[in-house]
Amino acid sequence: MQDDGYSALTQKSVELRGRWQKPGDITDIPRYVTGQEFGGWWHSSRGIHSTDHLRLKSLILGVNAPEKWIKALGFTKARIYFSGTNLLTWAKYDQYDPELQGTVRYEIPPLKTYSFGLEIGF
Repeated sequence: MQDDGYSALTQKSVELRGRWQKPGDITDIPRYVTGQEFGGWWHSSRGIHSTDHLRLKSLILGVNAPEKWIKALGFTKARIYFSGTNLLTWAKYDQYDPELQGTVRYEIPPLKTYSFGLEIGF
């Protein structure tokens, strides 16, 4: 996704917007030359990034209703809850999921799920 022009037909990283374009540009991203076969990208460590990250992978929060309310409504229990997975990820390099291994090309971002519920017992 960060190639220097090897393939104009594949997805590109938004980082390429900051590429070198004209004399005087100061950037660490080389110019993009369409059709450049095995250019600077192939002989560079530019594509190696830290995968240090912090992720809130799973969270479940629940609250039981006060017993006084439950009895007044004729229930034996009442609870509301929230459950979620892959809620937040903090990473220095955020162009792809830091838990992916190997070469990154067209991977789908991790699925985020949210559930809200109400449990009632009679």
